[in-house]
Amino acid sequence: MRKSQSAVEFIVLASFMLLVILGFFAITSSKILESKEEGDRKIAADIADFAYREIEIAKSVKDGYTRVFSMPPTVNGVNYSIKITDNRELIVDYMGYEHIKFLPSNVTGTIGVGFNEIKKINGVVDVSGYTPTVECNDNIDNDGDGKIDLADAGCTDPSDNDETNCGDTKCEGGESCLSCSFDCGVCQPIYRVTNLQDSGPGSLRDAVSQGNRSIVFDVGGEIFLNDFIYVKGAFVTIDGFTSPSPGISLRNRGLIIRGNKGAHDVIVRGIRVRNSSIDGIQIAYGAYNVVIDHVSINGSADGNLDITDNSSNVTVSWSIFSEPSGTQKNMLIKYNISRISVHHNLFTEARQRNPQVRIDDNGTNATETTLDLRNNIIWDWGAGYGTLVWYGPWANIVNNYYSSNGGDKKNALTVNTTNARAYVSGNIDPENLGFDINSLGNSASEFSAPPVATQDACTAAQQVIADAGVRPLDSIDQQYVSRISLVGCGEAPTSPKIFVLQDTSGINATSFDADGNLILKGILEQNSVHAATGTNEFRVQNSVGDNVAIIDLTNGNIYIDGTLSQNMNPLPPSTSIYDFAIFSSAGELVALIKENGELLLKGGLTENGNP
Repeated sequence: MRKSQSAVEFIVLASFMLLVILGFFAITSSKILESKEEGDRKIAADIADFAYREIEIAKSVKDGYTRVFSMPPTVNGVNYSIKITDNRELIVDYMGYEHIKFLPSNVTGTIGVGFNEIKKINGVVDVSGYTPTVECNDNIDNDGDGKIDLADAGCTDPSDNDETNCGDTKCEGGESCLSCSFDCGVCQPIYRVTNLQDSGPGSLRDAVSQGNRSIVFDVGGEIFLNDFIYVKGAFVTIDGFTSPSPGISLRNRGLIIRGNKGAHDVIVRGIRVRNSSIDGIQIAYGAYNVVIDHVSINGSADGNLDITDNSSNVTVSWSIFSEPSGTQKNMLIKYNISRISVHHNLFTEARQRNPQVRIDDNGTNATETTLDLRNNIIWDWGAGYGTLVWYGPWANIVNNYYSSNGGDKKNALTVNTTNARAYVSGNIDPENLGFDINSLGNSASEFSAPPVATQDACTAAQQVIADAGVRPLDSIDQQYVSRISLVGCGEAPTSPKIFVLQDTSGINATSFDADGNLILKGILEQNSVHAATGTNEFRVQNSVGDNVAIIDLTNGNIYIDGTLSQNMNPLPPSTSIYDFAIFSSAGELVALIKENGELLLKGGLTENGNP
């Protein structure tokens, strides 16, 4: 009888425990469901707030404001819808949860997923869908291969904005690091430079000890070298623009790119070289397919940059070569070289070789184009000379700006017409030489050369001042650039402003232009602890409502929680609806304030400027 009673008691107790457990799971499941529902409701509200912020900005500025912005195609991988109803309600539907925000007066139009354009005209804010003009849907042969839009192998669909597919962060279509530097990182294994040592694992010297590498930098600063760094392989990219502030500088020795060391298809960008004991950068002994872009070289004991000994297919662009030491030799191009393109550079304060080009010491006649020199500034060669063409080369000297700055102006350009051929056109020398500098050539037509987007001499010179070298400029480059005045060229053209914030008096406090340049009336403070005042400010907030960027519209200062990255082309895409993205009229992302407070610019930063 007792056993039977015990069994009954156990069954009752077990049933009770089961009921408790089931109740616990029911309550827990309910709370989990409630939590997910609350999360989905918050996401719907966040999407609406993101769009509403664009409307608030447009309402707060003057007539004429226009901006392209993008609503992400999905959020957390989930589709959603967004619309404006009766010019009164902004409605977001996410996972079946609807969030409504009531619009202020004088707001009209429609809004949707993807690109939208917002304008303010006569006090009315209008929102509408926006379709960027893209290369694969514009009926234009953008890459000059005779094929248009989807007939071009570079076009994948009508929304593709690059007929060559360069810049889409994919390794495809036969791209190489030479043909598309922007995609080089995905076409090559990445080597990360993690220290500033002369040698050893993680050093730049170790990084270039073999080929097929895309070299990026996790550190910034000066690398003091005891010996020259040799690139010992092909298909190597050295990207100094990936380094944090203050960038990468080589001291005491330079970089050597030699074909007899296996170097070809090499790209170097965003690197400074200071006080090298011989050449700053040397390209020699049969090296080919080399690009030197946005570098800065100063104080080299021999040549700042020399291209010699059977090297070919070399491009040097958007760089600064200043005041070499000793006999002050800037750039030598000599010894059976061919197909050298030198454009949009600054040659300054060197008494010779700005550049000098010759085939050899005997004057052997060239059989193909030796040098294409265009859109450069050649400045202040003192008692020496500017550009010298002699001993056999074929050269184009086109649309360059020459100024001796009070030195020996008659030696701006010398062409030895007895054993050299040169096409000379469009060059400017504002110092009244007494003769036409463009009359010095002896060829009636240009020699064949790789295509370069060419401007008139003044426009190009202004662009060189604005963009050449490693940006932001260090104190050395600032010193040399500040001494240049472009007499006869007038005001520098500016890229159209696409996002402007003003103070209460209507004076611009900050502006972003279509090239991704940011101009501040004040300064930028990184890793800032600045607190919002709540008045006359523009704020970017993260998902929990914390300010990650504050633009003070009174003094024109910007305070960001993170750091600044400049000259990023292309910019990485936005990954969060809390990022504040700025697009050009073509739908190109040119600036991005990320939700962690990082500021990314396609262009550069100007502080204490005129926005």
